[in-house]
Amino acid sequence: KIVRQGKPQDIANIMWAMATLGHNATVFGEHVNRDGVAEWLVKEGTPQTIANTLRGMASLGQDATALAGVINRENVSEWLVEEGSPQSLANIIWSMATLGHEAVVLAGFFQNDDVTEKLMVYGKPLDFSKILWAMATLGTVRHDAKLLAEFINREDVAENLAREAQPQDISNTTWAMRKFKYECPHLVKAFSSRAMRGMEAWDLHTVSNLAHAMADLGYIEKHFFDEVAKQVERMSTEGNEQDISNTLWAFSVAGLVAKNEGAVRILWNNAMNRPAENFLDAHWSMLALTILFAKSEGVTLAVETGTGHSRLLKVVVGSSIQGSKEFENAVLHELSRCGYRGFEREVSPFGGAEGGELLRIDIAWRKEKVALELDGPTHFLTALGENSEPRLDGPSNAKTRLLQSHGWKVYRLSYLDRIDLDSKGKDEWRKFLREKIGRWIK
Repeated sequence: KIVRQGKPQDIANIMWAMATLGHNATVFGEHVNRDGVAEWLVKEGTPQTIANTLRGMASLGQDATALAGVINRENVSEWLVEEGSPQSLANIIWSMATLGHEAVVLAGFFQNDDVTEKLMVYGKPLDFSKILWAMATLGTVRHDAKLLAEFINREDVAENLAREAQPQDISNTTWAMRKFKYECPHLVKAFSSRAMRGMEAWDLHTVSNLAHAMADLGYIEKHFFDEVAKQVERMSTEGNEQDISNTLWAFSVAGLVAKNEGAVRILWNNAMNRPAENFLDAHWSMLALTILFAKSEGVTLAVETGTGHSRLLKVVVGSSIQGSKEFENAVLHELSRCGYRGFEREVSPFGGAEGGELLRIDIAWRKEKVALELDGPTHFLTALGENSEPRLDGPSNAKTRLLQSHGWKVYRLSYLDRIDLDSKGKDEWRKFLREKIGRWIK
């Protein structure tokens, strides 16, 4: 009766109220999600009523396929971004991302300069945070969110967001920057300062996700990680397998295992005492790499042989990650043309079976222990400011530290170096290789 005789505002108010109260809304939601009702809600409603309805459904995990489908039409999305407030737009795209609904058309409008300007003038930092997280979650084209990210990383906006946002919003925003691989120094500074005041009250999933994102972005804020270390006792009893895996990975990529050995061992021992089947493949990958990175700092993390943990780690260690063969083949060609010999591809930096297929060197001279690592675009963070050089991400720097700890001499050749050298010709390649690699090769 409500759906048949009510107005869009009534639907929005009821759905919002039920979500706020945490009540089950399955029956009501099923009526709202009918094709005819969804069409009527959009035709007769306002961006605000649409946002409130969809947000209520997202908060309750209620399917909104029909409503999302109408919203993602070109004409409807265009109307929403023209007429909707920044808060309404943020709630709509956040809800669609939360529910996993398609929003390519709507997300595309957020790369429009006019829409971004509207958000900057009238929106709040939290609106930007929600939109950025949604676009990262939806997997939109990387540079679609650059204007939004630039604005959020402004010093004044970042500080405002750090003051106003909930811990979950802080974690989600940093995670989005990590997903897009954007530089965000002002945001990290503001969030680190906020995290050091009251992290003990934060949800453990928020703590571990933020630590993971910080490490992957290569922002090693010592005081921040000191606070994370203080949460491990709580995490070992209250946290789940993802929380533990994320946090161990963060300490190892940050190169802070030795400095926080006590905290790392608490988490590691807790992980090894949990049922092996509770961990996903992604968790095992992080744990396997944690062992290797920790050892490079002089810390040995033990795994009891014959257990499910050791068997699953062996499976992960035997899995290889393929890089860009085109880049690798091009460099191999130049090495051969310039007279270099004795190099091999995909070489393990470890002795024996240690490490398996993990962390293999792209091109190596075993005898001289020289490693040539080839870094494509995915190894770098995109600078948001003008005239800024891309910076290597946290895992790439962690691999360099590991190789050097095993006595390898490392040079990292970026895709930008290759573009520059290709443009200058063969003689420049010869000179470059002689200066960077030739000094180590007899």
